[in-house]
Amino acid sequence: IVKDEKGKKFWIKIILASSFLPLAFANLGMVTQHPLLNAGERLSGTFSHANILAFYVVFIIMFLFYVLRMRILRIPPFMLPLLWLYIVDLFAVLVVTQTRGAWISCAAMFLIYGLLKERKMLLVFALVAGLLLSVPLVRTRLADLTEGMDTRGGEKLNSWVWRVRLWQNAWPSIQERLLIGHGLGNFRYLSRGFAGFASEREWGVPAHNVYVELLVETGIFGLLAYLSIYATILGTFFRRIFRTKGASSTEAAVLFSYVVG
Repeated sequence: IVKDEKGKKFWIKIILASSFLPLAFANLGMVTQHPLLNAGERLSGTFSHANILAFYVVFIIMFLFYVLRMRILRIPPFMLPLLWLYIVDLFAVLVVTQTRGAWISCAAMFLIYGLLKERKMLLVFALVAGLLLSVPLVRTRLADLTEGMDTRGGEKLNSWVWRVRLWQNAWPSIQERLLIGHGLGNFRYLSRGFAGFASEREWGVPAHNVYVELLVETGIFGLLAYLSIYATILGTFFRRIFRTKGASSTEAAVLFSYVVG
């Protein structure tokens, strides 16, 4: 799609503009607590699940960081404070989704970028992390991992332990067809037979882990094919960080950090 610098700027503007409406609805959901925009206590906005909104927000946060750091667009001075306020709002939405995986992903991106390119980002990272950890919602959500808040199958299992139990129970299915798997889309179907999960949902449960899901559905060959995509992308960006200079090196560091995250 992008063939030159002009096209690049055009699509950056399109992506930025496309984020305004979903985030407007997400903010509306935060303020009104409307059930169409919230799943229980978790903000989902226009997305089908809070987790999906959360990772979309992570993308937009890193995208805005890229735009501001690379200075690709000519942003009028009066617009800069608005963009920084937008980033603050994005972090607020990310917190209210209560998606811990997205929190870790976002933290990893800035931590990796700081280590690779700008050490001063590590100080900013520490300050923001400390600020967010002072938010009661964040502390409560992290404490859930040690307190076993979810009751599943007659046992008190927090969401992390529940996931680990699911992956462990998937192992016999993986061993049955280790090389080629059971076919795409079959994890949910097979999960109905996992010990402790058979009665949870008639339609089965999702894997909550793409690597386990691919091992079940496509075997080792499928998982290696999937990993090779990321290995190629990461290898390309990592080499560019050290083989180029200036803006090209910074751009590669941002993209490398995002893909790892």
